[in-house]
Amino acid sequence: ILNEPRHQRIDALEASGQAHDLRKLMSAAIEPLAECVRTTDWGARYAQIYSELSQRPAGSPEVQWDTSHMSSMGRFEALVRRCLPALPPSVLQRRLRMLRNHTTYALSGWVRFNGPVNPSNAVSFRREVEALIEFMTAGVGAEHLQRPSQP
Repeated sequence: ILNEPRHQRIDALEASGQAHDLRKLMSAAIEPLAECVRTTDWGARYAQIYSELSQRPAGSPEVQWDTSHMSSMGRFEALVRRCLPALPPSVLQRRLRMLRNHTTYALSGWVRFNGPVNPSNAVSFRREVEALIEFMTAGVGAEHLQRPSQP
């Protein structure tokens, strides 16, 4: 349900030559979930369940669910890698895991505190989504600071 809209957004970015723009990639990854939370009865619950499952020690959602349903995220992550070639792979992978986990947590948390998205709180939800995209763009794209090796 979220996979196809993400693929469509990524297709549009590639067709327009904008697949190198990290913020636009973040938007392509986050907006389909935000739209689902905003327009469906089950979107917030989906985000909350995903968020909770991702915190279980038994494994991440990628391991527990059919990965073919998440092919758009694999494609998104490959494009993000191209945007950040100097970032060590292990650092980028950790940041992308944080992106997946915190995006679902933030959107489900907004609904938990504000109730379902409706005309009276839709502007607030939109601001939250925009802030989330900015935050994730900055976090994933942040410079990696080398730490001195420990003896």
